[in-house]
Amino acid sequence: MAVDRSDVLAAHAAARAGSSTPRPSTALPRALQECMSELLGVNDRYHALIRVSQQQARELTTARAEAEERSRALAAAKSEAKQMALALDAARSEVERLRATLSAAEVRLASRAAASANAESASAELNRQAQDAAQRLPQT
Repeated sequence: MAVDRSDVLAAHAAARAGSSTPRPSTALPRALQECMSELLGVNDRYHALIRVSQQQARELTTARAEAEERSRALAAAKSEAKQMALALDAARSEVERLRATLSAAEVRLASRAAASANAESASAELNRQAQDAAQRLPQT
Protein backbone atom coordinates (compact mmCIF):
# COMPACT_ATOMS: atom_id res chain seq x y z
CA MET A 1 0.00 0.00 0.00
CA ALA A 2 1.36 3.42 -0.92
CA VAL A 3 1.76 6.04 1.81
CA ASP A 4 0.31 9.44 1.12
CA ARG A 5 3.15 11.94 1.29
CA SER A 6 0.86 14.69 2.52
CA ASP A 7 0.03 12.62 5.66
CA VAL A 8 3.72 12.18 6.40
CA LEU A 9 4.48 15.87 5.83
CA ALA A 10 1.53 16.93 7.96
CA ALA A 11 2.63 14.66 10.79
CA HIS A 12 6.19 16.02 10.65
CA ALA A 13 4.99 19.62 10.55
CA ALA A 14 2.71 19.04 13.50
CA ALA A 15 5.50 17.43 15.50
CA ARG A 16 7.87 20.33 14.85
CA ALA A 17 5.31 22.99 15.62
CA GLY A 18 4.46 21.34 18.86
CA SER A 19 0.89 21.45 17.80
CA SER A 20 -1.77 20.18 20.05
CA THR A 21 -3.28 18.36 17.14
CA PRO A 22 -3.28 14.68 18.00
CA ARG A 23 -0.86 12.63 15.96
CA PRO A 24 -2.27 9.65 14.24
CA SER A 25 -0.59 7.24 16.60
CA THR A 26 -1.27 4.07 14.69
CA ALA A 27 -1.78 5.30 11.15
CA LEU A 28 1.70 6.72 10.62
CA PRO A 29 3.72 3.82 12.07
CA ARG A 30 1.55 1.33 10.20
CA ALA A 31 2.04 3.32 7.01
CA LEU A 32 5.79 3.44 7.67
CA GLN A 33 5.84 -0.31 8.25
CA GLU A 34 3.98 -0.89 5.01
CA CYS A 35 6.33 1.48 3.22
CA MET A 36 9.38 -0.25 4.72
CA SER A 37 7.95 -3.65 3.80
CA GLU A 38 7.32 -2.47 0.25
CA LEU A 39 10.83 -0.98 0.09
CA LEU A 40 12.36 -4.27 1.27
CA GLY A 41 10.33 -6.14 -1.34
CA VAL A 42 11.53 -3.76 -4.05
CA ASN A 43 15.11 -4.18 -2.80
CA ASP A 44 14.77 -7.99 -2.94
CA ARG A 45 13.38 -7.79 -6.47
CA TYR A 46 16.22 -5.44 -7.44
CA HIS A 47 18.85 -7.87 -6.16
CA ALA A 48 17.07 -10.78 -7.82
CA LEU A 49 17.12 -8.83 -11.09
CA ILE A 50 20.84 -8.15 -10.63
CA ARG A 51 21.46 -11.89 -10.18
CA VAL A 52 19.36 -12.67 -13.25
CA SER A 53 21.20 -9.98 -15.20
CA GLN A 54 24.58 -11.38 -14.15
CA GLN A 55 23.48 -14.89 -15.12
CA GLN A 56 22.27 -13.61 -18.49
CA ALA A 57 25.58 -11.80 -18.98
CA ARG A 58 27.45 -15.07 -18.33
CA GLU A 59 25.15 -16.91 -20.72
CA LEU A 60 25.65 -14.19 -23.34
CA THR A 61 29.43 -14.47 -22.97
CA THR A 62 29.19 -18.24 -23.38
CA ALA A 63 26.89 -17.88 -26.39
CA ARG A 64 29.26 -15.37 -28.00
CA ALA A 65 32.19 -17.75 -27.48
CA GLU A 66 30.18 -20.60 -29.01
CA ALA A 67 29.14 -18.39 -31.92
CA GLU A 68 32.78 -17.40 -32.52
CA GLU A 69 33.86 -21.04 -32.43
CA ARG A 70 31.08 -22.01 -34.83
CA SER A 71 32.01 -19.13 -37.12
CA ARG A 72 35.59 -20.38 -37.26
CA ALA A 73 34.38 -23.92 -37.91
CA LEU A 74 32.08 -22.65 -40.66
CA ALA A 75 34.91 -20.72 -42.28
CA ALA A 76 37.10 -23.83 -42.18
CA ALA A 77 34.30 -25.94 -43.66
CA LYS A 78 33.75 -23.38 -46.43
CA SER A 79 37.46 -23.39 -47.21
CA GLU A 80 37.52 -27.17 -47.29
CA ALA A 81 34.42 -27.23 -49.50
CA LYS A 82 36.07 -24.79 -51.89
CA GLN A 83 39.19 -26.98 -52.07
CA MET A 84 37.03 -30.05 -52.66
CA ALA A 85 35.11 -28.22 -55.41
CA LEU A 86 38.42 -27.35 -57.10
CA ALA A 87 39.58 -30.96 -56.78
CA LEU A 88 36.26 -32.16 -58.20
CA ASP A 89 36.60 -29.78 -61.15
CA ALA A 90 40.13 -31.05 -61.76
CA ALA A 91 38.89 -34.66 -61.57
CA ARG A 92 36.07 -33.89 -64.03
CA SER A 93 38.56 -32.31 -66.41
CA GLU A 94 40.78 -35.38 -66.13
CA VAL A 95 37.79 -37.65 -66.81
CA GLU A 96 36.93 -35.63 -69.91
CA ARG A 97 40.56 -35.78 -71.08
CA LEU A 98 40.62 -39.56 -70.52
CA ARG A 99 37.31 -39.95 -72.37
CA ALA A 100 38.73 -38.02 -75.32
CA THR A 101 41.89 -40.17 -75.24
CA LEU A 102 39.78 -43.34 -75.08
CA SER A 103 37.59 -42.15 -77.94
CA ALA A 104 40.67 -41.41 -80.06
CA ALA A 105 42.12 -44.83 -79.17
CA GLU A 106 38.84 -46.50 -80.13
CA VAL A 107 38.89 -44.67 -83.48
CA ARG A 108 42.51 -45.75 -84.06
CA LEU A 109 41.64 -49.31 -83.06
CA ALA A 110 38.67 -49.38 -85.42
CA SER A 111 40.87 -47.98 -88.19
CA ARG A 112 43.55 -50.60 -87.51
CA ALA A 113 40.93 -53.34 -87.36
CA ALA A 114 39.59 -52.20 -90.73
CA ALA A 115 43.13 -52.05 -92.11
CA SER A 116 43.82 -55.50 -90.71
CA ALA A 117 40.62 -56.83 -92.23
CA ASN A 118 41.60 -55.26 -95.55
CA ALA A 119 45.10 -56.73 -95.28
CA GLU A 120 43.68 -60.16 -94.50
CA SER A 121 41.30 -59.84 -97.42
CA ALA A 122 44.16 -58.76 -99.69
CA SER A 123 46.32 -61.59 -98.37
CA ALA A 124 43.55 -64.08 -99.00
CA GLU A 125 43.10 -62.69 -102.49
CA LEU A 126 46.87 -62.97 -103.14
CA ASN A 127 46.85 -66.53 -101.84
CA ARG A 128 43.98 -67.39 -104.12
CA GLN A 129 45.74 -65.77 -107.07
CA ALA A 130 48.94 -67.62 -106.20
CA GLN A 131 47.07 -70.92 -106.04
CA ASP A 132 45.40 -70.18 -109.38
CA ALA A 133 48.77 -69.36 -110.90
CA ALA A 134 50.28 -72.49 -109.38
CA GLN A 135 47.55 -74.59 -110.85
CA ARG A 136 48.10 -73.11 -114.29
CA LEU A 137 51.79 -73.92 -114.24
CA PRO A 138 52.70 -77.10 -116.10
CA GLN A 139 53.05 -80.01 -113.88
CA THR A 140 56.46 -81.53 -114.15
